[in-house]
Amino acid sequence: FAATDGFRLSQRKVSVKSASEEGSVIIPKNILGEIMRLSNDFDEISFSIKKKENQIVFEAGDTIVSSRILEGEFPDYKSIIPKSSKLKVIIDKEELQRAVKLASVFARESDNVVKLLLKKNKLEVLAESKTSGKQKTSLDVSMEKGSGEIEIAFNYRFLEELLSSIKGEELVMQLSDSKSPGVFTDPKEKNFLHLIMPVKVQN
Repeated sequence: FAATDGFRLSQRKVSVKSASEEGSVIIPKNILGEIMRLSNDFDEISFSIKKKENQIVFEAGDTIVSSRILEGEFPDYKSIIPKSSKLKVIIDKEELQRAVKLASVFARESDNVVKLLLKKNKLEVLAESKTSGKQKTSLDVSMEKGSGEIEIAFNYRFLEELLSSIKGEELVMQLSDSKSPGVFTDPKEKNFLHLIMPVKVQN
């Protein structure tokens, strides 16, 4: 499963028991909400693609949900996922959530921008407002790969939504520079990947 809005991207891989052929389809996001509700009551959900009818059909028990398949080509999202990174760090999720929440008070008055400064096993979360002043929180992180210093800016709302969806206690963040997307993964969910495009800011 992959979804993108041009500013961020999520990818999740799930296993299936059998498949008669390979391929991909684009479906409306609201259909997944219906399928998620079904998954609460059933252990398995099957689906089939009916190309002639331009439909995808999901089945769970006696319940059948069908959806039209959207026309067009999905963006080549795999090409924008970095193949490597300069820095890879492990961060405590709850600590980062608190830091982003504190910064959001100031970020709301500055186009929702928060800066992340990564250096020497430290992550600083910064936000600045012309009327309210500045906020900075320093976090200890575990450097898993690389060294050096990187400063990058993100929309704090995107970070908040990502952190609220992470189930584990830690978050892995991979960065290369201030212009390249940040790649976020959950160590407990090996098949999950989230990408956020940085915000361009003037120093």
